[in-house]
Amino acid sequence: MHTFQIGSPRPNKKLQSIIETVKNMNCKKLCEEHGETLHFCEDDQFICLCCEQKPQHKGHVLVLAEDVCQDYKEKLQKAMTKLRENESQCNNLKLFQQKQRTEWEEKIKLQRQKIQSEFQNLRSFLHKEEKHFLRRLGEEEEQILCQLQEGEDKLEKQNQELQNHVLELERKCQDSIQNLMKSA
Repeated sequence: MHTFQIGSPRPNKKLQSIIETVKNMNCKKLCEEHGETLHFCEDDQFICLCCEQKPQHKGHVLVLAEDVCQDYKEKLQKAMTKLRENESQCNNLKLFQQKQRTEWEEKIKLQRQKIQSEFQNLRSFLHKEEKHFLRRLGEEEEQILCQLQEGEDKLEKQNQELQNHVLELERKCQDSIQNLMKSA
């Protein structure tokens, strides 16, 4: 099996020559010089039996045009069969590539949807986690601030008591010795 290369086909000069020869054979031409039936000369295309006698055609092989025509028709038929096979291969390759393209487009579309879905799930999960951690942080903040406020209130109360003791001691220090001795 030969692979078919997609590209611009090159002209087949040999096939073109065969086609031209067959076209000329179908016309049943006569020799212009002698008016006789033409025969096929493998070297000079068509000549009649009289032309064959000329020195320039000496040693050339002549074949009846009908025989050559059949041979060329068979060659043309083989060439057309090969071209049709190549055309069929080309069409099959084209269909295969179109199928592959469609399959890949579908795979990519599904993969894209899967990725988008997974990231949407991740965003949803992260959003829930964020809410959860922010709620816990808020609760912890409230609890710690409450504890700090209670500690502050206790310290303020202790500070007030200490200030009261200091004031009392200052008053006592300014009292007379007799009053000081009484309270001792």
